[in-house]
Amino acid sequence: AEPQGRVRVTCPPGLVHFRIGDLVARFMDRYPLVQVYLKSTSRPIDVITDSIDVSIRVSTPPLEEGDLVRRILAQSPQRIVAS
Repeated sequence: AEPQGRVRVTCPPGLVHFRIGDLVARFMDRYPLVQVYLKSTSRPIDVITDSIDVSIRVSTPPLEEGDLVRRILAQSPQRIVAS
């Protein structure tokens, strides 16, 4: 009747500070029976070996092929430039 249990999430450090940290905090307030384990890393993750439920990554299209379910959550027009 109410979500409960542990959810293991991973995402790059920049996203934790920019968006994900706040979203996870609000989610945990709304669903107090869910324990969110948030791992911040930039290294490649094997979601099966590392027992990760949700992996949020920043990448450029196209998404790589595989057996995992992938969704584009957002697109950003940001660019890195130098002169």
